[in-house]
Amino acid sequence: DTTNSGLILSRRGFKELPLELWKAAGRRPIRILDLSYNQLTTDEIIPLSDDDENHKKAQELARQAHDMTPPSMSSGKQAGSNIKMYDSSKLVGGLSNAFVPWSKPKLRTLEVLFLSSNRLDSIPDELFLLTGLTHLWLGTNQIAEVPTLISQLDQLQVLSLSDNLITKLSPEIGALPNLQQLLVRNNKLGLAEGVLHLPEHLGLLTTLKVLDLAQNLLSTLPIELGRLYTTLERLNMEGNSWRFPTSGITDQGRQETLRYL
Repeated sequence: DTTNSGLILSRRGFKELPLELWKAAGRRPIRILDLSYNQLTTDEIIPLSDDDENHKKAQELARQAHDMTPPSMSSGKQAGSNIKMYDSSKLVGGLSNAFVPWSKPKLRTLEVLFLSSNRLDSIPDELFLLTGLTHLWLGTNQIAEVPTLISQLDQLQVLSLSDNLITKLSPEIGALPNLQQLLVRNNKLGLAEGVLHLPEHLGLLTTLKVLDLAQNLLSTLPIELGRLYTTLERLNMEGNSWRFPTSGITDQGRQETLRYL
């Protein structure tokens, strides 16, 4: 399914990035990509970065889908060189099975990326090369930590990490100047010992409107969250065991909790 700037590839059972993604990206810039509810692993999503080192995977997908094994080229290039088969109707004289240099898919234009409900056990560093992302949905996977490189996504407005295995949030999340929604419901926040589960840097998220911390193992909120008293519109804290502020405060809701902090 496609729109003018989006591509929906959800609920297809994909275990690797499909050829139709690269075909669509070769025709037009893709701004919205939905790969949710598949079986993609961390390694399989690395080619999304459109990085030189990791682009070989995309090339291989294209070659396999065209059911061809590229021969050695007269120029001396070995099999596996950057080549692509084009539709013969686009070639002078209608030559079939002609080869031309492979051009990179256009994925650096991505703004919205859905990767929820896959088999990700981590967030690959290469994903942070997609610096135009404004919405990143990674819920319902098996992610255990948020890399410090998250700060590279400085256009990010929505970050969904709910239903994972995250035990603490990276302080670098506080360096996201446009973040409006941070969703970390139903993780393991509070489980790790000897670490700050919610960094004080959350108080730097002055554009934040929604913070969902429900169904974790948290016992304390950083007092710096009080700085968001006038901007934070929704604070979901249910399903935790609060010691600071006490449950008597948190039960009164967002406004009283932030005022107390």
